[in-house]
Amino acid sequence: MPRAHLYCFRKPDACPSSSMSKREPAPKSTAPTASQSREKEDKKKTRLRDTRSLDSRGSSAALVRTGPDIKNGCKSVLEKTTQLNEQIKERINKLMTMRKSEKNRILQINMEAEHGEWASLMAKCQLAAYAASLMVYATDAVDTSETVINKIKSDFKKAVRENKELKASISFVIEKIHDTEGRLSASKEESLYWKFLYDLNKIEYSLNLTIDEHAVWHEVKIFDVQWNSDIAGPLMRAVEPIYVAIDANFEEEALELIDKLPQVDEENLPTLATYLEIIAKRAYEEGLFTMAEAQMKRVLEIRTKSYGAGKPIIAATLNVLALIYNGMNNLQKATETAYQALDILEKDSVTSKDKTILIRQYTRTGHFLVNWGYYQEGIKLMQMALVEMEANLPKEEQGWSILICKMARACNDAKFHDDAMVIACELIDYYQEKRFGPISEKNLTIYEIAYAQQMASTKDTTNQEATRLPDPVYLPPQVAMAMKEVAIAYACKFQFRAANTIREYIEKCATSCQEEPDTLTTTTPKAFRDRERRRSLIKGSAQQLMSTKSEDIVEEKRKLHSMLSNVFKSKK
Repeated sequence: MPRAHLYCFRKPDACPSSSMSKREPAPKSTAPTASQSREKEDKKKTRLRDTRSLDSRGSSAALVRTGPDIKNGCKSVLEKTTQLNEQIKERINKLMTMRKSEKNRILQINMEAEHGEWASLMAKCQLAAYAASLMVYATDAVDTSETVINKIKSDFKKAVRENKELKASISFVIEKIHDTEGRLSASKEESLYWKFLYDLNKIEYSLNLTIDEHAVWHEVKIFDVQWNSDIAGPLMRAVEPIYVAIDANFEEEALELIDKLPQVDEENLPTLATYLEIIAKRAYEEGLFTMAEAQMKRVLEIRTKSYGAGKPIIAATLNVLALIYNGMNNLQKATETAYQALDILEKDSVTSKDKTILIRQYTRTGHFLVNWGYYQEGIKLMQMALVEMEANLPKEEQGWSILICKMARACNDAKFHDDAMVIACELIDYYQEKRFGPISEKNLTIYEIAYAQQMASTKDTTNQEATRLPDPVYLPPQVAMAMKEVAIAYACKFQFRAANTIREYIEKCATSCQEEPDTLTTTTPKAFRDRERRRSLIKGSAQQLMSTKSEDIVEEKRKLHSMLSNVFKSKK
């Protein structure tokens, strides 16, 4: 069959000519099978679960793909379409060469039709190449956008974290500012307090609350009535080597010499006890408390046998023993021994009209307890001595006033500033009534005037007459000391204006009136026999100290001595 016949009855894309048998075969079709379709579906689902992971420093987030690589696939399609386009172009060129050399008209027509088909195929391949190139550009843009988005997200997370850290830093700085403001306020208050104490130190201020140990040791001699001077000489010569051994801290040698002391009759045992007490005193002064305790127990045994268990000399011996226990840091035993001595004198005072010994014991035991840290118990015992003394005013005026000053000092040391003020004001009121007559609106005490000035510094309205300092007068030492205790109580309660007012008045009196006047009222104020009347004088203020336009001011004055003692933390 001729070639022309064949080209007439075939479709251009289905029946190639014989000359087409020499050309390269067309690319095979790559239609996906069913298994490949399922794999593609699985890859699409996996692609939806892309995960992001941070690098080791956590500074950026990267997209981890688990599906097919679209970008590389697009590049592969682009390469294949480009190659296919080149192959089609070569085929068209060959076809054109063959058409020029072919003389058969029918074949030429078929070649032209085939040329048109190949040209159309070449245009489609070129369009596919353009589409693949566009997909490559699109994937590049997507990757770039994802990188930018990831960087923006990372920067946003970093900014959020820095914002939280900044807020935490701001909160910390605010807390530090508040803490610094609190410290500054406390420093200002402390500076005011120490400034007042510096001003107070300019005036004479000394009050010794330590235990008078010499008086405790010496008191026994008052009751030692069975002393025998005939036996005292030989005992004194035998005791002198013991003193030397104690002074040299030869405790064992001293104990051996004590055992070798000469024996005495039963009636001379009190004399031996006296020398043993002197030995115990020497040992106590040298810090040999165990030796001192042993000798004093022996002394107590001898005196109990010689004088009896309920005599004042036994109480005096127990006081010495309590002093030794305190030196041994056995406060519990020292306190019990001191109370034993007090019980003996309380029982003895029932049958005795002279209360001097009991008053002295109350005072001494109170000093013991205050020095040992039992402020409340010690102040209560001092108060009992004070009550006994008040019954004998003005005979006991000197001891009564000294005891009041010591009680006020003890209360201030124990941070009972309100109690210290109340106790010290008793002595000030006593002196005020004794010197100037009953307290009234025209005859105010210095602590009332000081409080009025304190209120005037915080209030707009005030009575100028009530806040004016009185004329300077001679102040007995105990009265001046009581005023200083009131000033300290005011200062410890942050009422510095009142404290400075009392300090200025004491200085003014000290410089203007250094000698006691000849004419003084000696009548004992009757108000101090009436406990309720005295309490009203201490706690209540004189009427109209300040302007009474506001009832709150009067009420605040009445609460002066009932303020809580923990308002101010005492700074020692």
